[in-house]
Amino acid sequence: MLIKFANVFFSDINLYSPEGILLASSRPRIFQEGLISNRIDRRVLDQLVINRSSLFAQTEQIGKLQYLSAYVPFYNNQNRLLAYLNLPYFSKQDDLKREISTFLVAFINIYVLFFLLGVMVTYLISNYITSPLKILAQRIGRIQLGNFNEKLEWTREDEIGKLVEEYNRMLDELTASAEKLAISERTSAWREMAQQVAHEIKNPLTPMKLSVQYLQRSWDEHVPDKEQRLNRFAESLIEQIDSLSAIASEFSYFAKMPEPTNEILDLDEVIQSSLGIYKDISSIKLRFYPSGLKKWVVADRKQLLRVINNLVNNAIQATEHQADSRIILKTESTGEKHFLEVSDNGKGINPEQEDKIFQPNFTTRSGGAGLGLAIVKGIVLAMGGEISFRSETGSGTTFQVVLPAAHPPTDNS
Repeated sequence: MLIKFANVFFSDINLYSPEGILLASSRPRIFQEGLISNRIDRRVLDQLVINRSSLFAQTEQIGKLQYLSAYVPFYNNQNRLLAYLNLPYFSKQDDLKREISTFLVAFINIYVLFFLLGVMVTYLISNYITSPLKILAQRIGRIQLGNFNEKLEWTREDEIGKLVEEYNRMLDELTASAEKLAISERTSAWREMAQQVAHEIKNPLTPMKLSVQYLQRSWDEHVPDKEQRLNRFAESLIEQIDSLSAIASEFSYFAKMPEPTNEILDLDEVIQSSLGIYKDISSIKLRFYPSGLKKWVVADRKQLLRVINNLVNNAIQATEHQADSRIILKTESTGEKHFLEVSDNGKGINPEQEDKIFQPNFTTRSGGAGLGLAIVKGIVLAMGGEISFRSETGSGTTFQVVLPAAHPPTDNS
């Protein structure tokens, strides 16, 4: 009968006496093989007898197999306890584990799917929100003073719209400020240049005026040597006029640098050519030490000569009052760059004057226009090079010019 019901309900059925001893089973072989004891578990008996539970279920184990097992008391029509009915759910336990596993897998998949959807939606929303800010940041990063800066357009009146409005207003103010600054800089530059030109022109005019007055008085007094005085005055006047002409030429050259006629030149050969005019001057101790390798550069020959002449003349003027004056020129090359150094053993440059050396209105000589080194720097920068100096007070100064190397000329160049 138990086997019949077991087949109907798809579950094993065990029947225990009120004392807990096995009476019958739909699968007796389990008990015969000793896999399960033929006595009911003591904990079950305590629950059913002492606690009078109408139903008790617990997890039991056969080897490594765990399963649920339910116990109920079985009464007759006189309500007298006949036995305890036990239903071990072997197959149900596996189904339950499988269902739980399936549920967990499905839950995890749904959770991962929702997580990915959330990440994607968050990314899209953040891009939608931050894209205007990124555009605004890029535009702010590209703002250049004095250049045309394009305004932004934003149709919605929101927080981004307020930022765009402020950005456009800032551009208008920046443009107006740039125009005022440019006008102020041009005015200031012209004032400084006019002041410098006036100063340089005024210097020769004073001795010229005195010479004219002195000549006029001599002529009125009919001095015996008035002819000689006239000749001396003419020579002095011509010298001062030449000085004025040189000053005007310096300012004209600085105001508008001529377009260079570039060619491939040997730096050492140009230096040798420049130093040729100093060979017969015994008071100048000038030495040139080339490295021995050809140093080709792309430059305008006249402008390169001007750079060398100006640096050498500055060195000569720095050592003109010294008995042991020495001027040394050196050239070196790294393959990609060529180096020219012009050193003297003069008094050096004062530290407070070092920042002004290349300024167009700065000079340490009373008769200078203060444009020589400014012109030299402009020429060197236009050639793609660099110029710098190092100086120690009382130990001399060294100017260094760095020029990019060029390929040697070909036969058909």
